[in-house]
Amino acid sequence: FHGGAFVAIQRTGADILPVGIAYERGSGAAFLDESFTSHLHRMAGAPPTRVAVIIGEPIVVKDDARAADLRDASRNAVQALVREARRRVDGAA
Repeated sequence: FHGGAFVAIQRTGADILPVGIAYERGSGAAFLDESFTSHLHRMAGAPPTRVAVIIGEPIVVKDDARAADLRDASRNAVQALVREARRRVDGAA
């Protein structure tokens, strides 16, 4: 949630679509301290993993929107969606 990205969004007027993703616990699917290529290679050889993806309501960017407010609203929305995704993937076990 870097501020500069939200300055660009504010200037374009594009809406923001928050998404929450959670993988089953212990899957090793988390993207941590590795390159995307390393992560992709590691996951291609891993057993199937349950995942929950929750797509939120768009955040409409108005002409007078402040980048910091967009960042905060986006972070809050994504965190709530990740919590919901976590509940769903944990409940599937």
